[in-house]
Amino acid sequence: MAGEGTRGAETRLTSWFRLVLRHRLLVLAVVGLVSLLSLASVSRAELHSSVQKLFFGDSPEWTAYVERAAASSNDDVVVVAVRDEDPLSVESLDRLERAVARLEADPEVTRVDGLHRATRIGGSEGLLTVERYSELARADPEGRGALLEQLRADPMTGGLVVAEEAPWHLLVVELVVDADRNAESRPRLAEAVDAAFLEAGYPSEDFVQSGFAVLARELQRQTRLILFGLLPLSVGILGLTCLALFRRLAPALVTLGVSLLAMLWTMGVAVQWDRELNLLVAVVPVVVVIVGFSDVVHLWSAYLTERRSGKAHDEAILASAAEVGQACLLTSATTFVGFVCIGMVPTPVFQQLGVLLGLGVALALLLAMTLVPVFLSLLPPPEVPPEGQGTAMRARVDASLDALAGLSDRHPWPIIAAFALLVAVSLVGVSRLQVDANFSERLAADNPVRQDMDLVDELFAGTTLLQIFVDTGQPDGILEPGTLAAVAALEARVEAHPRVDAVISLVDILRAMHPVLGGEGALPESREALAQYLLLFELSGGEDLDRLVDFERQGLRMLARVPERGVRAVYEVGEDVEAFAAEAPLPGATVEATGFVYMLGSWLGEIVAGQKRGVALSFALIAVMMVGGLRSLRLGLWSMVPNLVPVLALAGLLGLTLDTVDSDTMVVAMIALGIGVDDTIHFLVRYRLERARCETRGQALARAFRYAGRAIVMTTVILALGFLPLALSDYYSVRVFGVYLPLVLVLALLADLLLLPSLARVGLLEEVAVKRVWAA
Repeated sequence: MAGEGTRGAETRLTSWFRLVLRHRLLVLAVVGLVSLLSLASVSRAELHSSVQKLFFGDSPEWTAYVERAAASSNDDVVVVAVRDEDPLSVESLDRLERAVARLEADPEVTRVDGLHRATRIGGSEGLLTVERYSELARADPEGRGALLEQLRADPMTGGLVVAEEAPWHLLVVELVVDADRNAESRPRLAEAVDAAFLEAGYPSEDFVQSGFAVLARELQRQTRLILFGLLPLSVGILGLTCLALFRRLAPALVTLGVSLLAMLWTMGVAVQWDRELNLLVAVVPVVVVIVGFSDVVHLWSAYLTERRSGKAHDEAILASAAEVGQACLLTSATTFVGFVCIGMVPTPVFQQLGVLLGLGVALALLLAMTLVPVFLSLLPPPEVPPEGQGTAMRARVDASLDALAGLSDRHPWPIIAAFALLVAVSLVGVSRLQVDANFSERLAADNPVRQDMDLVDELFAGTTLLQIFVDTGQPDGILEPGTLAAVAALEARVEAHPRVDAVISLVDILRAMHPVLGGEGALPESREALAQYLLLFELSGGEDLDRLVDFERQGLRMLARVPERGVRAVYEVGEDVEAFAAEAPLPGATVEATGFVYMLGSWLGEIVAGQKRGVALSFALIAVMMVGGLRSLRLGLWSMVPNLVPVLALAGLLGLTLDTVDSDTMVVAMIALGIGVDDTIHFLVRYRLERARCETRGQALARAFRYAGRAIVMTTVILALGFLPLALSDYYSVRVFGVYLPLVLVLALLADLLLLPSLARVGLLEEVAVKRVWAA
């Protein structure tokens, strides 16, 4: 039955090749038309995307966050650190206010907070004064040194507005709340900040930026680098590698052409789906081109093998479909599954990535199975050296294959034991994996944007804020002394949290006012006194009270500064805050942690869970496909071992060497499973054929190495070298494709050429031994 099924698949593939060859001019015309339409689609692409599209989609939590930000204060900001040895001098203040005025004139900027707005609460004999430090410095230039020391000592400004020791101060540019602000406008805002400070007279080295806008500008630059720098580099490396391996121009050009067409068609569909291309979608063309190369190399290698065995040109073309066509179908199907399972991650960016990569695999296979026989039929038959003759590179590859075949033949059990030990060590590392995401640290350490963001965090002990909303559920509920005392106790507990640097809320303003107005204790103890304090604060020149307490005095907002930049860390602090509130409930009030970074940390748990589901589903589906494709339960299940080992080895290595692993690393596992299984399929399909023809396992393995080994090595070299340019990216989520994928692919190659033959040699794949030549 297995032989009949395989023979039926080969007959269908051979019939497909005959059909394509019979209508090759029509095929070329259709390919040309679709390519033109794809090119027109790609020309409409834009390199940006909104935060909502990237992470949250139609999430109700995101909608609620945006509504709350619009009602109180937005934590979508650009942070600017300014170096000034004498920031309160008249000249410095004039220069700062020119820059601020330029920024506040921008329609996407709500306000700018910083040194120019910092206020001092004071007074005497029951009279309250709320004065800006900048105005005090203008009125008394000689006393500006003392004022600067007061700024550093003030709990509302020290370490927040001015650095505690260095000559730097901070500005926070708050953006208009816009749920669908795209990444193109964010780089424009970063450029606007640069322009405002340069025009105000600041040297470029005296101010640095931090925040999502400046990060978005860098991500847009990295996206362009991938599409217009790393992609051409990868294509060039692939073409030269193919030329070196085949020593002929024709296969290199055909492979390059088919792969580029697959990329063009995929991106044409991508732009029709969404014309806004983000950083991860920019990786799709590279992956599709590399996968396309793999399919064509196997088909071309099969054709050359058939020619070398003595078949005529046309006969060899059709025979290549019979020999590797089935394997190509199965490899593309498993790769498709591995890629599509990326869509299990519950964020739009990963869902789009999974669908596009899966589509790219399907299109690459379709074009390879269509255009390779057409081009082979149009090209003159190449001269093929007989077996045993060829290039020096081919000789070295054959010698390496012979050595690996001999090693697995002589020492199968030690090889199996060595891989078992590798798995055991890897599992120890996997148990230590800690997953987080830090967007600034995804940039390389020597990246200028990363260095600027590190500087800001170093100077001001971090700029990541956790927002905490207290809702009493009734107007004037905040004016209840018991409620306010409970809020003060909660703030004290939050501020004592080891991962919190400082907390700011309405409580801090009231504490500063209370002794000035002659009060006893820490806070006012009556509703009337609290209401009067708030009114006095506003009448005395206090600003922006609405940013800390709402107009109805029903709720208030606390800001906790978290020095750690990992989104998971901020989320965990927020969870602790809500736990504190649950342990000592505020009378009739609710406490909720929120904020942009907090939401990303909350979503990270869903992302990691989705990635785990994706890896598990990918592995399970590929295993089922391997069982069905190889028509053997034993063979199908054992075939997954060489593909699981490299993924476990990578995870173990990361767990043993890194404190935390970025969440995007797990995508490598799904891609590695999808691609890595290809070589296993080609080896096992060939071994299955030869085991049915040969009397002994050794003979079948030798023939499998001879007919499939060279192509397996060639495709692995091509895949690894194709991904390698991505290691040059400054952004971690792209760089992992160039650093970790080649490593996993090389490990998978060793597993396929050492572990898999060893498993066969000791009889673990012996179920196929009873199936003899189909003709028999």
